Amino acid sequence: MKTNKIVTIGDSRTGKTSILSRFMSNVFDPTHTTSVGIDWFSKTVFFTEDGQQRETKLFLWDTSGQERFKALTPSYVKDARVVLLVFDLNEPESLQQVVFWFQQAQKAQTNCTYILVGNKCDLERKCTAAEIDQVKIQCQSDKYYEVSAKDGTNIQTLFTDIGKELYKMNKQEEDSVQPLTIEPKVEKPSRGFCC
Repeated sequence: MKTNKIVTIGDSRTGKTSILSRFMSNVFDPTHTTSVGIDWFSKTVFFTEDGQQRETKLFLWDTSGQERFKALTPSYVKDARVVLLVFDLNEPESLQQVVFWFQQAQKAQTNCTYILVGNKCDLERKCTAAEIDQVKIQCQSDKYYEVSAKDGTNIQTLFTDIGKELYKMNKQEEDSVQPLTIEPKVEKPSRGFCC
């Protein structure tokens, strides 16, 4: 079974680290500075599926959106199950840049789920629905969430939904694995001579 690796990518100052901080510890730090390099966390999400309590452990990678780290995106995204394409709802340029980030991610990984995440929904929106829909199409993303790392809007929903999807994917992979059958090798007795 694959590791439930989730990578956040997008421009600097879109709130990638703040989204993860809100999810991990329900904290928002307005004085947070731009991330440098990469950091990772893990957290288990709990949910009900088929009337049963279920859980999925998520491994979250927080990447830098700084120019000097853009070329490293393919190596960060390698083996990811989910890529969060994060943009700032109040900065249309960051939405357009999501297409660049998607193309960078595609260099390493095409077999994963891409989720478009518009952050800062607590502020006045400057990105139009039509612009967002266009980027969703370009980034092959059928999932879109508007969140606020500042007030927590939809943060838990985003990661719980991801956990549910990964749980289903892992279950399907487990169910499709065929058991390994080893046939015993029967050796014929040798006709040797004894001294």
